[in-house]
Amino acid sequence: IPWPIWGFTQKGEEKNLRVLPFYFSASQQNSEKKFVFPYYWATEDNTSTKGLLPIWYSSQSPNHSENWLFPFYYRYRSPIKEISFITPFFAWEKNGQRNQKALFPIWYQKTTEQSSLQILFPLYASHVGDKKNDHPHSRKYIFPTYFSETKKDRRQRMLLPIAYSFANEQRDLDFLFPLYLNSTTREQENEVSHLRFITPLYNDGSA
Repeated sequence: IPWPIWGFTQKGEEKNLRVLPFYFSASQQNSEKKFVFPYYWATEDNTSTKGLLPIWYSSQSPNHSENWLFPFYYRYRSPIKEISFITPFFAWEKNGQRNQKALFPIWYQKTTEQSSLQILFPLYASHVGDKKNDHPHSRKYIFPTYFSETKKDRRQRMLLPIAYSFANEQRDLDFLFPLYLNSTTREQENEVSHLRFITPLYNDGSA
């Protein structure tokens, strides 16, 4: 039998045996590797790996686990990180304070200590930022008609094409097109002006 196909070596506690392409074995004090086509397994220190070529792979240790079912499934876990996906539709990740989930191509969610984001494509999106502060800001969209935003010093809402609302420290504004408008302006501490308009019945402007 030609030497590259068959061989056996032993040096101390290290042993190697091969009968290629069907069998391979290697062992020493803290590790062992074996391959019986198409199955593979190995142990090294505290890590154990297994596989069924070319579709399955698994690795386990005290600090992590990893599994493949190619090309459909992947899973990884460690004390600080987790990843999963089922192709081509679902993916999930947790890395410290960050979490991400996705259901392709229609849904995505991401959360951290500071912010969160959610998208339902193509209709809806929501974002919240600075969650650890006393005054977080947020935005929401319902495409193509609605938008809202809230911050420490202002808020606004819009329903296209008929309604809009806005408020900050200097001004409040609300209208419902073409029927209603209400505006209040605070130019100075004791100086306030108002405008109210209801089509076609009522019009009040005061300062």
